Amino acid sequence: MFIAPGDRAGRKRNIPVNVQVFSTPGTYQWARPSAGTLVYLRAWGGGGAGAVRATTGNAGGGGGGGYSETWLQLSALKVGTRLIHVGVGGIAGTAGISLDGAAGATTFMAAISGETFDNYVVYATAGGGGGQNSASTVAGGGGGGGNASWRVSGGGDSAVGATPGAAGSPGSPLATAGGNSATAAGDALYGAGGGGVSSGNAVGAGGNAVYGGGGGGSTSSVSGSSGGSSAFAGAGGAGDSGSGGVAGSNPGGGGGGGRNGHASGAGGNGRLEIYVFA
Repeated sequence: MFIAPGDRAGRKRNIPVNVQVFSTPGTYQWARPSAGTLVYLRAWGGGGAGAVRATTGNAGGGGGGGYSETWLQLSALKVGTRLIHVGVGGIAGTAGISLDGAAGATTFMAAISGETFDNYVVYATAGGGGGQNSASTVAGGGGGGGNASWRVSGGGDSAVGATPGAAGSPGSPLATAGGNSATAAGDALYGAGGGGVSSGNAVGAGGNAVYGGGGGGSTSSVSGSSGGSSAFAGAGGAGDSGSGGVAGSNPGGGGGGGRNGHASGAGGNGRLEIYVFA
């Protein structure tokens, strides 16, 4: 039995009897506890890294990681162990090498045989990497998608040069695409897009998010932009303003772009939290 987020008000308000938090990227096994009646899962995907330009040209910010949550009757999960994967943030780009930013990785809890899930109990998609270009216009990576259920959604796409990374499914306003102008990337409920740069070298900031990661800032030959904020996840890192792109905060913030001998910022890592209630 699934419990919709809107049903929470009348549910038990006691302190969880079992809490487990997985915040280091990697693979884990989780055994369903025998005690409890309700379980609340929340997950964040890894944020995308900012792009790097070796010399001339500009670099966009990475998209924020997506978010997903679900409330379940504990009995909906079969007794046994199941796979958990915490997604890593996109790897920072190396100074002096022109390269689009790396996307982050997804965070999920897998279902086990005999459960009525579509392969995953909870699944949070990743943010896409920022784009880089020898010309002035560059784009940011798309923010990760997600929804308030166990259903799988598509992750944000990485930008390629001046082409923005598409938002993760199901799109705006849950996730927003990367920017490619001096206007900040759009704000999102889950993962926000990374900032881009206009044809006049004006920089756009990363988008803001509520539950997912904020988008990373961009950088041009003129200046770097700020990363987007997030109310419940990691903020996006600022674009290079003379000392390299700033890494996105955990969980799921997008990394800032870097240029002209400076590295880009890595994306923030993902996270998975499990709360079991009596």
